[in-house]
Amino acid sequence: MLKPGTEAIVNRYCENEPAIAAIHKSLTQAVVVLAETFQRGGKLLVCGNGGSCADADHIVGELVKAFRIERPLDSSFAASLERLGADGKLLAQKLQGGLPAINLGSHTALMTAMDNDVGSEYVFAQQVAAYGQAEDVFLGISTSGNSRNVLLAGKPPRLRA
Repeated sequence: MLKPGTEAIVNRYCENEPAIAAIHKSLTQAVVVLAETFQRGGKLLVCGNGGSCADADHIVGELVKAFRIERPLDSSFAASLERLGADGKLLAQKLQGGLPAINLGSHTALMTAMDNDVGSEYVFAQQVAAYGQAEDVFLGISTSGNSRNVLLAGKPPRLRA
């Protein structure tokens, strides 16, 4: 179930973007899954190739750093930072309560090592196997729907795809 404010944001977005209104129910379900994932301490693992990798970067950026609605730091974390002195106080003022999300396409050294040693079709699956936990969600972006490395990354059963 969505918080009332979140549901209003989804509804307003669908009203402002008529093309999105057709997927209102699916969009709401996706937001619920992500909200529940973050509430139980999970993270979002995202990947794609080319422009889809850039989309993954954008999604991760919006979650790790607030876009329109500020997410303040947890008060106990902010207090622990402030106890560190001047730099800690500055961090407590400047940092935001980010949501844990990782673009699997941003690990260049790992990606090239996997490509060289094993094969590029396994690079995202390797990361899902290494980083993924049962409470996490995987989002694979493929414009064609046929990107083998993205499809294989959705196979490890440890998390929700």
